[in-house]
Amino acid sequence: MFTFLKKPTWKIVAMFSIAVVFLFSISTAFALTTAQVYPTLGTSVSESPWSNNGWATPTNIYSDDSATANVTPASYDTGDRTYVLKATGFDFSAIPDGSTINGVTARVNAFYRSGQGSGSIDLCQLLDVSRAKVGTNQCSTAVALTTNTGTIITKGSSADTWGNTLTTAWVKDPDFGIAIGVLATAYNADVDVDYVTLEIDYTLPDTAPTLSISQPDGSGDIVNVGDLYNITYSLADAEQTVTASFYYDTNNSGLDGTAITGACASAGEGTNATCSWNTTGVTPGTYYVYGLTTDGIAPQVSSYSYGTITINAPVVTFDIIATVGGNGATTPSGVTNVPQGGSQTYSITPNSGYDVETLLIDGSSIATSTSYTFTNVQASHTIYATFALLPTPPVTHTITSSAGSNGSITPLGAIVVADSASQTFTIAPDSGFTVATLVVDSVGVATSTSYTFTNVTVDHTIAVTFALIPAPHGSFTIIANQNPNGIVSPSGSTVVAEGGSQTYTITPNSSYDVASLIIDSSPLSSTSTSYTFTNVTADHTIEAIFVALPGTEPAPIAIVRRLASITFSGRAFPDGKISIVRKELGNEIVTKEQGVTDANGFFNIRFTDLQTGSHSFGVLIKDPDGRASQTKFFVVDVSRGDEIFKDIIAPPTVDILNGQVSRGGNLKIFGYASPSHTIRVYFDDILVKEALAGRGGVYSFDMPTGALDFGQHRVRAKQINLDGGRESDYSTERAFIVSKLTVVKADFSGDGKIDITDWSIFLARWSSKNSLVRAGIDLNDDGKVDISDFSIFIKTIRKK
Repeated sequence: MFTFLKKPTWKIVAMFSIAVVFLFSISTAFALTTAQVYPTLGTSVSESPWSNNGWATPTNIYSDDSATANVTPASYDTGDRTYVLKATGFDFSAIPDGSTINGVTARVNAFYRSGQGSGSIDLCQLLDVSRAKVGTNQCSTAVALTTNTGTIITKGSSADTWGNTLTTAWVKDPDFGIAIGVLATAYNADVDVDYVTLEIDYTLPDTAPTLSISQPDGSGDIVNVGDLYNITYSLADAEQTVTASFYYDTNNSGLDGTAITGACASAGEGTNATCSWNTTGVTPGTYYVYGLTTDGIAPQVSSYSYGTITINAPVVTFDIIATVGGNGATTPSGVTNVPQGGSQTYSITPNSGYDVETLLIDGSSIATSTSYTFTNVQASHTIYATFALLPTPPVTHTITSSAGSNGSITPLGAIVVADSASQTFTIAPDSGFTVATLVVDSVGVATSTSYTFTNVTVDHTIAVTFALIPAPHGSFTIIANQNPNGIVSPSGSTVVAEGGSQTYTITPNSSYDVASLIIDSSPLSSTSTSYTFTNVTADHTIEAIFVALPGTEPAPIAIVRRLASITFSGRAFPDGKISIVRKELGNEIVTKEQGVTDANGFFNIRFTDLQTGSHSFGVLIKDPDGRASQTKFFVVDVSRGDEIFKDIIAPPTVDILNGQVSRGGNLKIFGYASPSHTIRVYFDDILVKEALAGRGGVYSFDMPTGALDFGQHRVRAKQINLDGGRESDYSTERAFIVSKLTVVKADFSGDGKIDITDWSIFLARWSSKNSLVRAGIDLNDDGKVDISDFSIFIKTIRKK
């Protein structure tokens, strides 16, 4: 009886694991083996010239156990009889397609039972994909069996293909296998086959590795001796694990350069991988980089960089150390390396409620400032600042007073009043006029010539208007307006009965004469020191202009007269709040404020009661979010008649979301402009963006910062009416910093770095129960503070 003994499944798995590790770790030997593989199908067959299928349990060949494939010859005659068993279903899927099959080794564990005759193996032949025997019968010389159950018969070798040209497709086919023939030499002799295994030796296919260098490419590849430079390359090999070594030379041919040590001496595989080159000791110059690699089989592969790297002589630098005494900060802080001959500016920023107390440069005190610049640096320096608590300002409130034409209120303008104090205002109508309205905090009160605010604890407003005292029925009013250097009598308003007459005397001051006499706003062709209104049937006005006599001209004195009105009209942004700022003698007074822009941003505002001379007015407009536009000033030289400034295009408002941004990140810019107007955004006065404002006047851009240098920059904007080609002034300016930090929001102290101070602030905000305080550490802007923000901060502080 013959029995095929099978190996346990776990052994097969272990053997395959060992084979796979060997396949991918070896780099110089490429002939591999599958180790022993066992069949999954055993079949008893009857083939000429051999006899019937006499095998019992041919499927017992799948494991190494007591179950065997057994045959007992039913009869014995003069001609020996061979019993054939085919083993198939070998799993050689681990052999890569395209490999070369070098040899097959078969192992058979067979024996005959003691006292039952004898037997031998006279057939060992491989099977093709149709299970037909092909090639050499390795057992054509019969191999005698023994009763020893541990006897293993080995046929073939790592270089023996049994007379066949084997392929991976053949050996992977489920019908590939081996036919074993057992020759029984005694009647009723039991022969057993315990197991059959096949082991295949093969060689992997081989292609040369690939290598390319993408950096340096000659675009901005400039370093100084001693700097680290990352060479970027791509290296791959389909069959082997390979490394590349890198070199540098002054040409891009010859492979005769200097070896680069360190990580670039043996760089591993990867796509756009990098290795770091320490340029210490390299002679300054311009170089190409090339790499070499081999898999030990194919010829050596080389690749040159497309561009060059320039290595300059090392830069001489000096240290500037910035420190503070608390309650403020410098930017930058700590140690800053400055190249020889360079400059470095420091911003000195007190904490809220503090001011700069002392500023020491190299230990010597200088005038305090919030900025200091070291220029043409030729040595190391120190800068040290201390800060002092500002005195607590007194609590005050502002009462703003205003008056219409033909009267006055005293005091006028913005009056500062101490907390809980009182303030009295005196109201004086011009002659012939009376108080028409008195409005306190937007509420009308009883008219009076005096009003007192008592126990003032908030801001207030008071506004008064005046009206002409109506003439009695059947009478009219003549108003005499007064100018410098003379007088018109009677002055003020005079009531004259209908049909009556009124004479006025015009009296110049000493050394002056009457230059012009103006009746009802029209100058007379001749002057006089007397004028009479006769047969009065309507209201009238009279005024005189006086001029110095020749040789007696005094210093120029402004001529006082009334101007009908000044009108400002144009376009800003919807729902804007306009303030007219009057600038006189170094003071700015808000004289009129009201929300006047309509849904399309148009405005029209009128201002009256101006005296002769030059005046400066500013139009200031706040957008719906409270951001103020750049004030647009107008110089008005008062002359007769109305003044109109129309088609004004107000500057847009501009704001930024954050004052710092990592280089390469986006800076969010937003604000208001006139609907359908073109917004032009400038970085450092360079135009970087043009777009149309929306219907509501709102605009918002995400501007990339990858092209900007590290440090402070400024942004401002204009708007343009494309229909008329008119352009506004620049907006107000906003400053921002392109930071070297990867997560600028993690710089809670604002000192340009992330360190233990920021860690302390983070922990304090993390433990706070105030949601607004905690929101300050929402580093991923997802609207909540959780472990992800903690993780971001930890990663950021580790990168400092």
